Amino acid sequence: MATVIKSIGSGKTYSTIASWIASLSDGTYSSGDDVVGELYDSSYDETFNIGDSPFSTGSLNSVTLRANSAYKHDGTPDSGVKITYSGSVSDSSAPYIVSYDSSTYGEYKVKIEDIEFADFNHSTDVHVYGFLLSEKTTVISRCLVNNFSSNGSSTKRFRVFRQGKPRIQNCMVFNCGKIWGTGGVSANVQAFNLDNDGAAKVYNSTVYNIFDSSTNTVWGAFYGEYINTIIVDAGICFRVTNGGSNNISSDSTAPGANSIANKSAGSLFVSTIQGLEDLHLKGLASALRRGLDLGTSYDIQYDIDGYDRDASVSAWDIGADQCDACKTSAIKANGRLSLGFSVNQAVSSFNLSDF
Repeated sequence: MATVIKSIGSGKTYSTIASWIASLSDGTYSSGDDVVGELYDSSYDETFNIGDSPFSTGSLNSVTLRANSAYKHDGTPDSGVKITYSGSVSDSSAPYIVSYDSSTYGEYKVKIEDIEFADFNHSTDVHVYGFLLSEKTTVISRCLVNNFSSNGSSTKRFRVFRQGKPRIQNCMVFNCGKIWGTGGVSANVQAFNLDNDGAAKVYNSTVYNIFDSSTNTVWGAFYGEYINTIIVDAGICFRVTNGGSNNISSDSTAPGANSIANKSAGSLFVSTIQGLEDLHLKGLASALRRGLDLGTSYDIQYDIDGYDRDASVSAWDIGADQCDACKTSAIKANGRLSLGFSVNQAVSSFNLSDF
């Protein structure tokens, strides 16, 4: 049928994400419509759950939640639309849920694009997640996920992404973990805890600083297929995977062919300064031109900034960012050695042994 775009925000068609989601099954749209909700405000303090109703009652073909093009982030925090949540959730739940039955209504009907999710700081001592996903329901593209934390004890799980077989692509996930963790047996902090299946896919994404304030174990990746993905400073970066290639880790665990181990965050990113994080790639980063071309399915070719990787000067980069302007090697010019990055990039310290 038709693609129907509705605005969400102050003075818009729907003032909240919740009211837009309610409209998906109240007869507003026609059967077979592809419905898009575009966010215009700078910040939303909300949770959401996209369940069966849009597809069982509304008979929609797809549902997309995204930032309006004028309100997209630029790959750094606080630069575009941000969804946060200042409340708490029940045990083993999350503020952001996609729970419709994909075996009944079809795969990957929900798309989440160009949004920053940040500053979810959970104070209750329960198992808690950032995103709770079911089966093959969700494609998350070009999103920033940062500063999610749990105040749970060491026996309580914390996961940024929990279960399902999502496609997470061209996203940046950073500064997430538990800020308390005393006593008991460790319940691991994990960035990705997906279904034990290669259909759970994390492609062209960047993960940095997944932590636990105690001595508990931290894992970056647990289950799923990983291609062109950077995970650094995340305890055991790739703990268990279901395949993949062309990855980078700060330890020895980067899985698959053409992967690169033992690279520091400082050697890869423009800035890791707390509060000034910029996880775009910088000159001489080992991720440059080392990625695998993954085609165009689900618009995977568009990087965190919406840049088309297929327009690249040579090949895809590893991670969420495609930096065609970044130099891949030192160049000697006029008797001087150029390290291939700008003055601004040089602000972030590095060690030549990292390259």
